[in-house]
Amino acid sequence: MIKLKQVNIEKPNAQVISFTSLTWFIFVFSTAYYCYLYGVVYAEKDDFSCYIKWALWSWCIWLILIPVTYKKVEVKSKESTNKDVLSDLYSLLKLGIVLCIIALAVQLIGTWLIDGHVLQDVFYYLPTNIKIFVMTVMFAFVFIKKETLKKASCNQESLRCLDNKNEDSLVYVNDIKWLTAYGNYVQIYTADSVFLMRATMKEMDIKLDSQQFIRIHRSHIINKCVIKGIKSKNGQSILNTICGSPLPIGRSYKRKLIQDQLKKAN
Repeated sequence: MIKLKQVNIEKPNAQVISFTSLTWFIFVFSTAYYCYLYGVVYAEKDDFSCYIKWALWSWCIWLILIPVTYKKVEVKSKESTNKDVLSDLYSLLKLGIVLCIIALAVQLIGTWLIDGHVLQDVFYYLPTNIKIFVMTVMFAFVFIKKETLKKASCNQESLRCLDNKNEDSLVYVNDIKWLTAYGNYVQIYTADSVFLMRATMKEMDIKLDSQQFIRIHRSHIINKCVIKGIKSKNGQSILNTICGSPLPIGRSYKRKLIQDQLKKAN
């Protein structure tokens, strides 16, 4: 029997990457544009490319620090309660001090290597790094809140089905454990009921979110959260579920299922 053990390894996902890219671009472009306007008005320097290069070099360290900040905010937003506000603020304050010191050290080393000036740049980089950290935290809270509301909206999606009394009923997608082909219908299994819906397995496979459901057989689609493990019996691969109901795995679907579970474990 193959045991599917989940191991939590932090990896940058699409959400973190998109947030980092957008936030960093805003910081770089806004800083470069501000310096460009200042140069045009007071120093008569209108070469925007040089300001872009300077901003890219100055804030490159935040490409690493922004995702660190985002992940911390994400964890705090999930764990936080009204009683933990001061504790969360203190935790973010400590993180901000550490990240700002790291950013400042990298920037000052670069400045020293280029022109030998260090002290005067401290008074520019330090408050600017603090502003960037505070803005990143604010952006992260807004971004995470938006994504949470979006997921909540998706989770409330429902399907119109027939219950065991042949009456119309709504089944929330999140309540579905697995689906089984039943002639021109699909049987939808929840924790305590079975429903019928007129549809094909192909239609349901397209309709359901592939992040939450996976097809394991031409007659079965399963919610990933109920998967317990895979075993082989008399040459047939069987999927064990936490519901206690074993389901057969089709040969053409086995490889995709194993790859999906290995990806989840890593």
